[in-house]
Amino acid sequence: MYKSYIPYLQHILDECLYIRSVITDDMVIDQFLVDETLKRAVTRSLSTVNSQLSTLNCQLSTITYQLSTVNCQLNNVRAKVLGKLYGRTCKYAVHK
Repeated sequence: MYKSYIPYLQHILDECLYIRSVITDDMVIDQFLVDETLKRAVTRSLSTVNSQLSTLNCQLSTITYQLSTVNCQLNNVRAKVLGKLYGRTCKYAVHK
C-alpha cells in the first residue's frame, strides 16, 4: 500500500547535487545565460525535482487523509466503549 519514499528523495538529491555541481559560486549569471545546453540541463533538473516533490506531496496527502479516517473511526469505537462502560453517550463526527 505504501511506497518507499527513498527513491523519490534520492532522485531529488541527485538532481540537486547535479545543479550544484554545474552552477558554481564563482559563476557569473551571464555565463549561465549564454550556455544553452547548461540552461536546458538545469531547467530539466529543476523540472524533475518539482515533479518528484509533487508526487511525494500527493502520496503524503493521501496517507494523512487515511490516518485521519482511522483516527476518527477509533474515536467512534472509543465513544461506544465508554458509553457501554459508563452509560455516557459521546458523539463524534463520522468521517467518510
